[in-house]
Amino acid sequence: MTSSSDIDKSLLDKQNRPKSVLEMKRQLEGDVTGYGKLIGFSEQYVVVSRTTAECTSNVRCACDASPIEHARPCGYAVDIKYNPPVPIIISIFDTGNGKSIVCPRCKGIDFEVKMERRIARLVILDDADNPNANAHQQVILYDDMVQDLAPGELVQVEGEMHVERKAGSNKNSKMDNVLHAISIKCLKKKEVVITDYDKKTFYKWKEVSQKEYAKELELVKQYEQWSKEYQCEECARYARRIVPMTFVDRQVAAFAPNIVGHKLPKRGLLRSIVGAVPRGPGRLSGRIHTLKVGEKGTGKSKLGEETISLKPNSGHVSGTHASTKTITAIVDPDTKTLMLGVIPLSELVAIDEVDKIPPEEQARLLNVLEEQHFSKDAYGNHYEVEAETTIIATGNPTNPKWLDPNKIETHEINILDTLRDRFTQVYIFRDDNDTEDKRHAFASEMNAIRKRPAPNYTFLRKFLIFASTIKPDYCRESEEMLNKFWAQQNPGGLMNNRFYNHIFKIAEAEAKLQLSDIINEEIATQTMESMRLMLLQYAENVKVVVNPSQITYDKFLEILENSKAGITIQELRRLACKEDPQIIAYLGTNRTLEHNWKLKRVVQSLRKHPNVREMNSNPLVFQWFGDKSESDASDAPDALIEPD
Repeated sequence: MTSSSDIDKSLLDKQNRPKSVLEMKRQLEGDVTGYGKLIGFSEQYVVVSRTTAECTSNVRCACDASPIEHARPCGYAVDIKYNPPVPIIISIFDTGNGKSIVCPRCKGIDFEVKMERRIARLVILDDADNPNANAHQQVILYDDMVQDLAPGELVQVEGEMHVERKAGSNKNSKMDNVLHAISIKCLKKKEVVITDYDKKTFYKWKEVSQKEYAKELELVKQYEQWSKEYQCEECARYARRIVPMTFVDRQVAAFAPNIVGHKLPKRGLLRSIVGAVPRGPGRLSGRIHTLKVGEKGTGKSKLGEETISLKPNSGHVSGTHASTKTITAIVDPDTKTLMLGVIPLSELVAIDEVDKIPPEEQARLLNVLEEQHFSKDAYGNHYEVEAETTIIATGNPTNPKWLDPNKIETHEINILDTLRDRFTQVYIFRDDNDTEDKRHAFASEMNAIRKRPAPNYTFLRKFLIFASTIKPDYCRESEEMLNKFWAQQNPGGLMNNRFYNHIFKIAEAEAKLQLSDIINEEIATQTMESMRLMLLQYAENVKVVVNPSQITYDKFLEILENSKAGITIQELRRLACKEDPQIIAYLGTNRTLEHNWKLKRVVQSLRKHPNVREMNSNPLVFQWFGDKSESDASDAPDALIEPD
């Protein structure tokens, strides 16, 4: 929820000393200037601010002329102003029992009544400084003030406080202080400013991370080579201790460092924070919902807390102490005011113990996750509520432990199947500290963590805000890979039609985390691997589509390795296309190296292979050197080089 740190208080009118909702509740009358967060709205209704009644009965003039010629209206008038305006008027010229009141001047009974009507709307303000104080202020807005207001907005209101009954309530309802507004203005939340220097720093971080990753790979390779050459056990130990980290790996390491392990869920939660590319309302909004299910004490809830600390305007609710009614919306029975819950008011909501919510109430979340809105019907009114919110939920299995140590069954996840399918990412948590050695290792890590200060997310928060603004697009090859990946899976498996959108959302979020404007084959491969690992939790076999550029590269290497002489690049292309039709589709019909960037990309990678030498440049000739046993899969580049 919104905290005081989220509000740009420089925009408040300090001259009038604006009050918080808690302070406004202590004032019963007089002029007030205050601020708060809009959480509730009523339907618009009509009020009357002024009534003028004039007697229209004809009376004779005092002269002796004809009564018809000298008849004139009585003109007796009463002008009543209502402060505050009232929604229902019992006129002084109506007895309420069908009998009219006689004019005190002419004893006539004909009156012309004129009313000044205004449009009104009751809104509810929540305390922006203390969202957990449960302090709400009723405010009535008039005329143009009722337009262009959105749930969750921070506003400053100026008006006059009155003690009265709630609008629309009966005469037996309790009295409360109500602020009648004369002006309202929206306040911006305190924005995290991303400067040009910040952007340069982010891209520099990416550049340095990529260089360090290459150095770490080279260092591991060097230690492994020394270990084989000199039978050095210490070199082998060093090679095992060095863990090469990609750019995204370093982001994961900076996120929730006080929680041991869980790299895959952490990476998934970072994807939820940045989201996919928004392409429209509802399911096209780009929200990535994440479900974490596992045994107790595995850090699920703590990861949710860490996630909302990274995302501005986030909320947290407990499934054991809340219902889906209260976290979505309820309608006040007296005023018919729609009171919005934490879900429509937040950018991201962490729901702890979602499995504790009864199944019939879980169904209320289906439209929230799928369509990003829900409807509410109460007291004869119908409401359509936008809920563009990312949901991070946790739950426990139906049994204290998973039944199988190697896989899970869907019935062990104690939520509706239809709700589970709407989560883009599902991660399973296990307590693997089942041996003494593992418990000692865990205790050693926790001992170091216990002495650390709380993580400072200032840099990472800025980075994720900037990454979320990137709108990557697909290259043709990556789009084909992801489409083929979904199409070739088992139709009766977990990867149903809804998973099709999940795949592309994850790919877009992955590109954002890598600060990439293009979703290339490498990102597509990482996306497929993420989906494979998620479905592997259910022991479902997932077929991963191989990168066509990698297929071409491997086939070129195979041809060179099996040849004793040098081969021109054009001959390499011809032989490879002859053996594999996928390569024909990938390289296309353009055979010239200068005008075929895909072929150029493979050539640049061949030049970096330790067993391949460039024998001639015009025409371009490559030759294999070394025994077949000397070639290792680790010699191949992790990602084919992008052309200049």
